[in-house]
Amino acid sequence: MIQALLNHLWQSTLVVVVVGVWAWALREHRAGLRYWLWFSAAVKFLLPFSLLIVLGSHLAPRVSVIPAVAPVLGRIVAPAPPELEIAPLSASAPSGVSAASGPSNESRAHGVQLLLGLWACGAALVLGRWAVGWWRLRQAVEESVPLSIAAPIPVRAAPTAMEPGVVGVIRPVLLLPHAIEEHLNAGELRAVLLHELEHVRRGDNLTASINMLMQAVFWFYPLVWWLGRRLMVEREAACDQAVIAAGCDREIYAQGILNVCKLYVESPLACAAGVAGADLRRRIESIMTAHPRRALGAAAASLLSITAAVTLLVPVALGAALALTPETVQTEGADAAQSQARSAIAESRSLLKAGRYAELDQRMNGFQEAYRAGTLDELELQRAFNAFLLADPPLAARFDAWLTSFPGSYAARVAHGIYYFKCGVQTRGTRFAAHTTEEQFRGMKLYLEKSRQDFEASLAMDPKPMLSYNFLIRISMEYARHADARSMLDAALRLDPTALLARRPYMISLETRWGGSLNEMLDFLEQSRAAGLPEGKLANLQALIDGERKWLQHQTGEPLPAADPD
Repeated sequence: MIQALLNHLWQSTLVVVVVGVWAWALREHRAGLRYWLWFSAAVKFLLPFSLLIVLGSHLAPRVSVIPAVAPVLGRIVAPAPPELEIAPLSASAPSGVSAASGPSNESRAHGVQLLLGLWACGAALVLGRWAVGWWRLRQAVEESVPLSIAAPIPVRAAPTAMEPGVVGVIRPVLLLPHAIEEHLNAGELRAVLLHELEHVRRGDNLTASINMLMQAVFWFYPLVWWLGRRLMVEREAACDQAVIAAGCDREIYAQGILNVCKLYVESPLACAAGVAGADLRRRIESIMTAHPRRALGAAAASLLSITAAVTLLVPVALGAALALTPETVQTEGADAAQSQARSAIAESRSLLKAGRYAELDQRMNGFQEAYRAGTLDELELQRAFNAFLLADPPLAARFDAWLTSFPGSYAARVAHGIYYFKCGVQTRGTRFAAHTTEEQFRGMKLYLEKSRQDFEASLAMDPKPMLSYNFLIRISMEYARHADARSMLDAALRLDPTALLARRPYMISLETRWGGSLNEMLDFLEQSRAAGLPEGKLANLQALIDGERKWLQHQTGEPLPAADPD
């Protein structure tokens, strides 16, 4: 997450630099043009390039082989959604295993939580300060009275010391201090009104609100506040130029601004555009200097358009190119497989909660029968039954009722065991053993013992009980009983030597965090290859080894030797 944030910040900073170069090159042109350049840089902070890449991936033409190939590839390479995967083993370790990396991982997690907390506090302070300013403006509007001044928006007078300003975005109101006509002459007041109406025409309150949103999100980054200041300078200069272009006398207009600044306080919010913003001395100098603005030439306009197009279209094109790679085909297959799995999980849970046990039993035993017949692969079977990885106490009665209604059902017995397995894992928690209480361990053991009894009973209820062996191996892992895990693996492989449902959890039990080692994992991979395990299943086991290498390298800080290509 932090790396993604840093990437976004440097990319947005680069855009600000490019815009800054353009703003300098266009310093003799209209301020309105420079304003929109700076605003585009502000919007970039709210629009990561990664979103444009995603957009490009959706716009890419679809390859015709995806519908046929994607589901197969998805099952091989897809990272399962939370309810389809084993609980995060890297975050916990059984009671008998050393947890040397625990403090490091936990301190890192606490550091991230601390940073998020600091960010939330800073954002709350920024928003709170703005909320106070907005409340002051709303109070002034509520206390104001209408004025009979011809204008495209309502004009009202309020008993306030705030400068004239436009309040609101959707239904803006021009709010004037009470009796302002006693302090400004007719020419000065007309110029000030023209200035405020130019803010309305330009939609400055809306763009300022968008910029304020960006500042609230990235309040910790000084560049966003500098960018907000540039926007304020350019928008006031743009309005000044429009007022002068409308025929107002320069001296009268400048005197009107000086009188407003002398008599009234500045608007509390950038999204309530007033008169007194930006560097007053430079504004007055600019107003009093007759300096014709250059028009944007065709060459400059073309180059500016090309720059904007490249900034937007390169990430989109990159996303489109990535969408046509084999990896993207695999990802789309993963998304499709996960979507189907989530739908199946929701349906099974709905039947359970509704007490429709006959339908549920027929449905789940149907999955098991399809697996036995070879029409449903083992990972799909696991995804179907992981619908019962629930730990809600009220559901215990539902699982009991299902099993009571169908005592000889393999599916009912396995689902009952899965429920208690999840209860045990959740009771223990995800912290390392050194940071887990005895009470948590006792609760885990009570649930896991119920789960173990269910799975052992289910072994005699189906000729191919691979799900039962899968969870029995996982229970052995929780107890750090490696010999029991190996015994369960051997029993499963006697039924099906290529069973990934048994080999995968056993491979995980060989991880360093569970008392094993990288060499043991490599040896088991070779044993699996010698047993004739298909390439897709070998790749699944290899992915676990790759993950273990990265974890060990992270712990030691030293690169590990690459695997022998032979």
